[in-house]
Amino acid sequence: MSLPENLDHILLGTPELQAGIDFVEKHTGVRAIFGGVHPGRGNQNALLSLGERRYLEIIAPDPAQPGVKNPIASNLHSLTEPRLIGWAAHPGSVSAFAEKLGAAGIKFDGPTPGSRKRP
Repeated sequence: MSLPENLDHILLGTPELQAGIDFVEKHTGVRAIFGGVHPGRGNQNALLSLGERRYLEIIAPDPAQPGVKNPIASNLHSLTEPRLIGWAAHPGSVSAFAEKLGAAGIKFDGPTPGSRKRP
C-alpha cells in the first residue's frame, strides 16, 4: 500500500489519553509513548511511528489545562471512545503553501505557531 508523500500524521482522538494508548495497543500490539502536552491548547498526546516522517498521534484533553478554549480540545471532551478525527499533511514550505491557498481564494487560518512540551 502506498501512502501519500505529504502525509505527516493521523490523529486518533480520545476522551482520556491512557484509554487511547490502551486501545491502540489492543488493536495493533504496539504501545504508543507519551509525547507531551500542547501548552495553551488544552490537550496532550502519545505518539506511535508509522515509518519515516509519519506517525499516529493519540490526542486527548489535558486535565492540567481545564477550560482552555480550543475547538480540538472541546471536541475531545465530547468523545465517548477513541476515533479517527483527522490527519495532517506536510506541505513543505508553510508560507509558500499559505500563499497558494490565498491566491486560489481559499479561506484559512494560519499559519499559527504550535509547540509541544515534552516529558
